Amino acid sequence: MKETVTPDHLADSRAVANQPATGGVAIPDVTSRPQSQEETAPTAEGTPVAAPVEVPVTLDMNDDEVDEGHTLFIDLDDGGVWLHSDKQTLEVFLQRKRKKPVVQSSAILLNLLKDIEDAAKLVHIGRYGTVQATNRINSKGVKKTSQRVAPTVAQRQTALAQLQLIGNLLQQLNTASAVVMKKQRPPSHKVQVDTKSIDGDLFCAKVIMAPLSLLPRDDNVPGSPPSAVSSLFTKLTKRISYKRGHMLNEHLHGPGTGNNLVPISTAFNSVMKTGVEKAAKEAVNAKNKVIRFEAEPLDWGLYPGFYNGAFPDEQKLPNRFRFLVRQMKRVPGTDGSDITHWQDGPVIYTKTETHTIPSAADVVQGTVAPIVQTFKPGYYRSHDGKLEQAANLNYHLSGTYTVNNPSFSHYFEAFGLDPTTLTSENLPLNVTTEFQLPPGLTLTPIPQGDIEIVYNGKVIKNRTPEGKSFVIADASVRANNLTIYAGLVENTKQMQQQQEQLALKKKQQEQQELAKRQAESASSWKVSRNSHSITKLEIEFNKEVEQYEHLFTTVTFKERFKAVSESILTHANAAWKSDDQLYTKIIEVQLSPFVTELRQKKEQLVQEQSMEAAKARALREREDLVKGLLEDLGKIMNEERNTLTERWQKDEFDRGATDIFSLYKQYWKNPQNRFDKSQRQELLASARKKVKDLQTKAKAVTPPSVSPAKVFAPQTIPQVKVPSSQTELVKRKFEPSEKKVDLRVDKMEEEDSEEESGGERKKVKRAPSAFTLQTNVSGAPQSPSFQIPFFQPQLPPTDVVQQNVTVNTISGWIDNLHQQFNGDQATQGQLAILQQSIQQFKHQPDLPGWVKVFELLMKLKDIDHLNEPLKKSIILWDSIKPH
Repeated sequence: MKETVTPDHLADSRAVANQPATGGVAIPDVTSRPQSQEETAPTAEGTPVAAPVEVPVTLDMNDDEVDEGHTLFIDLDDGGVWLHSDKQTLEVFLQRKRKKPVVQSSAILLNLLKDIEDAAKLVHIGRYGTVQATNRINSKGVKKTSQRVAPTVAQRQTALAQLQLIGNLLQQLNTASAVVMKKQRPPSHKVQVDTKSIDGDLFCAKVIMAPLSLLPRDDNVPGSPPSAVSSLFTKLTKRISYKRGHMLNEHLHGPGTGNNLVPISTAFNSVMKTGVEKAAKEAVNAKNKVIRFEAEPLDWGLYPGFYNGAFPDEQKLPNRFRFLVRQMKRVPGTDGSDITHWQDGPVIYTKTETHTIPSAADVVQGTVAPIVQTFKPGYYRSHDGKLEQAANLNYHLSGTYTVNNPSFSHYFEAFGLDPTTLTSENLPLNVTTEFQLPPGLTLTPIPQGDIEIVYNGKVIKNRTPEGKSFVIADASVRANNLTIYAGLVENTKQMQQQQEQLALKKKQQEQQELAKRQAESASSWKVSRNSHSITKLEIEFNKEVEQYEHLFTTVTFKERFKAVSESILTHANAAWKSDDQLYTKIIEVQLSPFVTELRQKKEQLVQEQSMEAAKARALREREDLVKGLLEDLGKIMNEERNTLTERWQKDEFDRGATDIFSLYKQYWKNPQNRFDKSQRQELLASARKKVKDLQTKAKAVTPPSVSPAKVFAPQTIPQVKVPSSQTELVKRKFEPSEKKVDLRVDKMEEEDSEEESGGERKKVKRAPSAFTLQTNVSGAPQSPSFQIPFFQPQLPPTDVVQQNVTVNTISGWIDNLHQQFNGDQATQGQLAILQQSIQQFKHQPDLPGWVKVFELLMKLKDIDHLNEPLKKSIILWDSIKPH
């Protein structure tokens, strides 16, 4: 039969095994399952939900021979009867029990299982009460949309009574199972116990118990409180409260004899209690486990102790302890009743702990430290210290002392000490310690009071440091030092007095200089006030200027307005500086005339700027109109020229078109001719008529007879461009006079109309090109859109000999050009391509070959340094065009 034993929850070193276990079986305390808040809280509508119906039971659910506390309850969500903490339904638990062979062979267990199942059926597996809608999270963390309404009092009492019946049956089943299925525990067995002898006394050097269980030891040694007394322990406890520590706890069958005891500090006793002893007692006494236990003191003689090696008896103790707690497992096929039925299992606890040093609270009252220390020379001070004369003329000190603390170095000489011979240290005296004086030195207390000291070159009075303080020094040397320091104090006082007199004289001089400066300042006060007023006037005037600056949008007018405002401010400054009473006058009144003048100048400049802007807009509109007219005129000319089929007709058209284009260009660009964009069509109508007349005239031209002497004469064909410049639109009659047109280069076209009526102009030769209008208002170069130019009609060569002569001549010129541009790889490459095309035409003189050479010549002609050299080649090549 299993009995419940209270677990050692508080880790008390003697609490776990105070109660014996029956049959080697321990039962832990019963714990109820945790309840979620939602099981007892009402719903949002105020309707109470079904409160849990449960009873506690104690069961060995996992068959580990240890009883655990569980809760038998009706689940509010599924209505089933469940067992908590190993969460499973009662039905599953009973089925698992029934499958065990030992249960099937036991009529007692089978009858109990049947009684439990019958009782569960009467509860209908816990399904009772009605259901209502809800929105909640249940105890399993699942969102639920419905819940059971609390049952009536009668329903609840019925269900609870039935659960209690099931709980009682489960307890009977557990008790019967413990009898039928009970496994035996082995007796506790000592494997090894080693001892260490100190001053004739024995102490535990090592202990191993395996197995260690609830059952008594097989050597009949019982656990007991400490009983052994040793001389070492007696000597230790005269000064410090040490404990006779069990290596194997008395509630784990550890005896109180010397071979199981080691003197340990009170602090280390607590370490063992909360560490290794807690782990071992919980395993054996609370959980009925079988363990292997090892404890071994280490590093004997290395323990510093409270006196840090000054107490030899304390130093004999161990400095470290090794502990091991390992669970043991039953050997398969055995019943566990013998020590050989068990083998090592997993480690429960293992650690090597350092022996904790005792605290000052462990020191026995009235104890004096075992070592007599010697005073070192210097100044001693303590805020909590105690100094007493000992019987042997030594001194007893306790508390915390600082010796020659640098923070008090300015006192050392005043106390008769030589700072160069002193060293500082701290004396934390947790226990009363005896000090002796070195030969020739005396202890002199320092009383509380005022003392004169030299500090930073001055003599000051200062209080001696608070607390208990004294000086250790040679009396005669100290007296001499005090005499020397008194002289230093006196000399410093005299020097300080002289410095004070000099400081007083300097202060008087400074006061005189200050009075002088104040007088000068008073005389210039009026000037200063006036200057201040002028500064304020300038600031206000500049604010007025700033609010008008945004009105001017061009650099020219910005600069003009800036110059005007600066000029007005200069005149204003002259007027303000001439008035020595300016500071007494109102700023607005002094500022008004100059602000008025500024506004007038501002209005004038704004008006001028508006007029300039209007002119600029008109000029841009006129230039846009002229540009469009010239582009349209060029298109008209190209359209009319394309209607001509013969080369001599196009040549005739080109000569006339150049004159017409120049005539209208000059007329439209002349600012004296006034017209606007609304008259665009009328402007073009006149030009279109002249172009049409020219086309008719050119179309009527018959092929001319050309003299052979003119075949190689260079031809000059004007190039017509649409200018990028624009002129102001003015409205006038749109028919230019039929006077002779003055042709000029594009870069002369932007000259002012007044300049054009004046002096001589340069006459620039026009480069020959096709009559193709081009417009480039951006100023960036554009690739020309060439048509094959049409020259003055030439008679074709009479035979192949004449053609070959012409080809060879051009080929020779190209070779010369190739040599002239030696080093210019780009130009030489293009000339080589041209020469190759000429030779291909020579061997196969057809129209495609001729066109290819002609296009290359025209392309190369656009290169500045090839323009002139290729003119003659182009004319000659045109003369041999195949028909």
